[in-house]
Amino acid sequence: MSVIHNLGFLCLIVFANEARAHVTCYACTMSGSDPYAPPDTPKRPCAQFDGSARFQVDCPYSTFCMKKTFQMQLGGGRKATGIVRDCAPQKHSYQAYENQKWGEKHEVIESIYTAGCNDDTNFLKTSEAQYCYCSSNLCNSAPSSGAALKLVFSLLGLFVVLQSRL
Repeated sequence: MSVIHNLGFLCLIVFANEARAHVTCYACTMSGSDPYAPPDTPKRPCAQFDGSARFQVDCPYSTFCMKKTFQMQLGGGRKATGIVRDCAPQKHSYQAYENQKWGEKHEVIESIYTAGCNDDTNFLKTSEAQYCYCSSNLCNSAPSSGAALKLVFSLLGLFVVLQSRL
């Protein structure tokens, strides 16, 4: 009986790890299409991002979602801003010899990211980028931090104006 109990417990651990080994994220690109995706993949332009099911993707080889916000300097002091949302790349593929033949294996590298945002500070580039990672389902929907700050300051300004009229 203890062997069956231990086997059941082992299966529970394996299934729990398998269930945890993926996350659902929002996915969108600047152009709406991904050159590496299969041809039947629907277009998901970030300019039309609304948080709907159309932008949700299952990430079988990710435990983190990602949002990249970047700005490029254009001529005349102008900036172009872009956002990309997707599964964080964590899939490691390798060849393994098993059952007297070689085959491709995949694993998820979980220790590669930590939750939070990091600025890409490579000063040789002509663009600035911020990479944000989060580990819960559909967590990469937030607007860019600049837009969020503008909203906070706008609401604060409105509050001050309304208080001064009382």
